[in-house]
This record gives sequence, C-alpha cells and structure tokens, in this order.
Amino acid sequence: LVLDECTPFNVEREYTSSSMLRSHRWALRSLNEFIRTESADNKQALYGIVQGGVYDDLRKESAEFCNRNPFFGVAIGGSLGASPKDMYKIIETTTSFLDR
Repeated sequence: LVLDECTPFNVEREYTSSSMLRSHRWALRSLNEFIRTESADNKQALYGIVQGGVYDDLRKESAEFCNRNPFFGVAIGGSLGASPKDMYKIIETTTSFLDR
C-alpha cells in the first residue's frame, strides 16, 4: 500500500481534502519509484488507496485518481465514519466509483 494519512471522521472537509491530496502526491512518488525499480520477477505489487473521509465528492475524486494510475489494486482507506452504518454506506459509495 502507498503511504497515506487516515483522518478521523469528524474533521472538516478542507482538512480532509488537503490530506487526500497529500496522500495522492505520496502515491505518485511511490508509484514512480515502484515502476523505476520494478524487478523482472514482478513479485511485488503496489496498491492505491481511496481517501476522502465521509465526503462523497472527495471519495469520487480519489477513486478517479486511483482509476487513472496503474496500481495493482485499490484499497478503501481513510475514515469510514462514526458507525458501522456509516462504514457500509461509504464502502458502497466508494466502490461505485471504482473501475476495478
């Protein structure tokens, strides 16, 4: 997995957006280094992480970022809300944005 910041569910949208963009920058740095140093045996994989906290628009933006980049797979990260009900809604919404 790429490095990311997992924000709490109760932070402001602005902070969540800033954190997501920071995670995207880290992801690109990781992906570029992974591609540069990839060995011929291909025994390693790099996963992107969809961020965005409890904000559907940020989840969509982050999922689109992961869709555009050649990650082996994608994880759903960041805050998944304050309750199991929130978590299931966020997972359902997030997976609807993913191509894989």
